[in-house]
Amino acid sequence: MTLRGFVRFPVRLLRRTARNLITQLQSYKYQLLKNSNSSDFELVANLLVVKKPIYAKIAKICLESFFFHNRKCKAVIHVDNFTEIVVKKSLKRLIKKGVVKVERVNSDSSTWQELKLDLVLSMQAENEFFMDADLRWNGKIPPLKDITYFVKEFDFSDREPYRDLSRNPHWNFGNEISMKNTSFIYWGGYQTTNLDSELIRDVMDSINQICNFEVYFAEYKDSLLRISEQIALSVLADKLELEINYLKAEDGFRDGSFVESSYFGATGSAF
Repeated sequence: MTLRGFVRFPVRLLRRTARNLITQLQSYKYQLLKNSNSSDFELVANLLVVKKPIYAKIAKICLESFFFHNRKCKAVIHVDNFTEIVVKKSLKRLIKKGVVKVERVNSDSSTWQELKLDLVLSMQAENEFFMDADLRWNGKIPPLKDITYFVKEFDFSDREPYRDLSRNPHWNFGNEISMKNTSFIYWGGYQTTNLDSELIRDVMDSINQICNFEVYFAEYKDSLLRISEQIALSVLADKLELEINYLKAEDGFRDGSFVESSYFGATGSAF
């Protein structure tokens, strides 16, 4: 190890220790203090925690902060054989309290993107929604109306490679598509159909075909495939021709608003 690396090592260790201490203090706050400004909404949050056990720790922050500001809500965490034990251990207090339920899914032959799509499309109750595990709540959830996504990010026509993606011969979904952040999805009473599932599959197939056989998209392949479910859900929302609402008007990385994301999957950063 070089001298510079030797110096950096304890700095990184101190930073990690400080973050862990802050996280633990926040957890004590959520457990011991009572929020007099908590919402009265009785909603059910669905979270997907599969493949990577580290998401159990991230989900703990998400749910403790969520319940602190939304005391009448409950949650269902969908786990697999990789995460079930650590999730039950990390969230033992909330499970024992009866506000968190753990359900197991089979992830052996599915990607996490496919599992997320299955979960989102399975939501039928008007009071349930989906949220990513890497969110932190600093305030109560606002009243929800109609279909609600986390935030609108951009129009396909304004950014590469999405502009060329929507013009590709294998893309049959039009070019008037906007990218929507799917860290939060609420159907608002809309009942998803078999046609919606077919559209999702068609979009996923198109993305795979274009990325695997079009030379131009080779450099974008990994990034497009990683967010393929986000693209598919964005297309679905626009094809429904229903009013789309957004939980946030705009979003920034750990922006300190009433709900914020660490974008752990994309950045590796956590709260």
